[in-house]
Amino acid sequence: MIFRITQQLHNKTHQCIITKYLLCVSYFRIIRLCLSLWARSPKAYDTLKDSGFLILPSTRLLQMYKNSIPQTSGFQDAQFRWLHLEAQRLNVPSHGRRGGIIFDEMSIQEDLQMNRENDVHTSVGFVSISNESDYMQKLIHEKKEIKLADHALQMIFLGDTGFKFPIAHFSTINAATAPELYTVFWRAVSHLYCWDFIVDYACFDGAANNRSFLEMHFDGKSAKERQYRAKDPYDGNHEVVFIMDSKHSVKKIRNNLLKSKSTAGKGGKLLLHNGHPILWDHFVKAYEWDLQVNSMRIHHRLTQEHIYPDQAAKMRNKLAAEVLNDDMLHLMQAYSKVVPTDLRGTIALLEQTSKFISIIHDLRPIKDRGDERLATLRSVWDWFEKWVTNTNDQKHLFSHQTRDDLSSSILGFISYVDNKLLRFPSTYVVPARLNSDLVENFFSSQRAMCNGANANPTYLQYCKAVNTIIINQGAQSKKCNVQSCSKAGYSALPYKMHVKQPFRAKRPRLL
Repeated sequence: MIFRITQQLHNKTHQCIITKYLLCVSYFRIIRLCLSLWARSPKAYDTLKDSGFLILPSTRLLQMYKNSIPQTSGFQDAQFRWLHLEAQRLNVPSHGRRGGIIFDEMSIQEDLQMNRENDVHTSVGFVSISNESDYMQKLIHEKKEIKLADHALQMIFLGDTGFKFPIAHFSTINAATAPELYTVFWRAVSHLYCWDFIVDYACFDGAANNRSFLEMHFDGKSAKERQYRAKDPYDGNHEVVFIMDSKHSVKKIRNNLLKSKSTAGKGGKLLLHNGHPILWDHFVKAYEWDLQVNSMRIHHRLTQEHIYPDQAAKMRNKLAAEVLNDDMLHLMQAYSKVVPTDLRGTIALLEQTSKFISIIHDLRPIKDRGDERLATLRSVWDWFEKWVTNTNDQKHLFSHQTRDDLSSSILGFISYVDNKLLRFPSTYVVPARLNSDLVENFFSSQRAMCNGANANPTYLQYCKAVNTIIINQGAQSKKCNVQSCSKAGYSALPYKMHVKQPFRAKRPRLL
């Protein structure tokens, strides 16, 4: 009798535990769904909640879940802990914890705002990147200057298996300098080491400060001779590869072509390859011929925006890639058969850029150091080097900044793949992942969520939107700088669901 009673109590207790677990899982799923709806459109969520059709959590509760980690300028231990817990939840393997840091900057509005957190008021909007930078500025100017930030520097960790997570952001002025980037980058590497994440590469665009940051690691020696590998100060046996964003390199090639004219005047140049001209006019005429003559267009994606880009269109990587890809090569080859114009130089360039673009958009993993795509990339770089060697006048070449960026994009990528597959033969590298698309999509979400796709947020708005983007994909512009905008979401669990900590109690109201 006693045994039966004990057994029934045990079964009842077990059933209660299972019921509580299922209720807990269902509760978290409902919170995640509501967070997603609320982040996309707070007004639509309020309308659905007030309708009474569904009983939904209050917006205050959702705000508490979203703001479990207050976002501020600099590194936060809680942010790295969130990164670690998300990697555990998604069962990221050990080789997925190796990857790179992608960073870039976006313009923000200069504005000083007050933020209240736990009944403490703080001012947000001043420049804040590192203590070393503050001390150096004080030594240079012999006084402490407080300035409003006009840029936000964002850092994102990208693992080799595709796991991604924003790790820190900073408020800067006129873009961060090379010494500031140096300090912040290696501090980020140190923080990631503490949470069992290893940085094998850094990816960034070809801004002047970024190029200076790259050169700081090679003590005046040629980065190309060192294969863009620099010693890790935290591990003497480890090297970090510095890679310029390949899609920005393509955009720079297109921008150089826009300036190439047969009558090169002020601000223009005449690109020549083995004496054959490479002119933007060739692209214009080929587009007009395809539009007028062919009922089934050869390059059906080409539009006026590609051929006559304004300042906003010049910033879009997608448009630059579609002007220099395989379809453009086929169009130029067909056009060359019906006109007497010398198009040999332009076709020769398109043969190389089309190979480069097809590889950097390739989603197939590279698993072998003998992969033919690596050999293709080497042949592309050899073609550009031979062009430079055989040309005496620099006015007939791309700018040296473009050549340096292309060198880092190609040789840096080859160096990274070769080193990784040599040390870890069972791993792989996906070429389409090694670019700045993640951070560009992050900025697109920031603009769309705060003030619309054509405006820049204040730094307080930027901070408030970070957790929303991490938890939910968020709203994005269809005209963002890069492709695959819809795949920029992180869909992470809120930090509060990982760490069991009570919410801040309500303040008692004064009578």
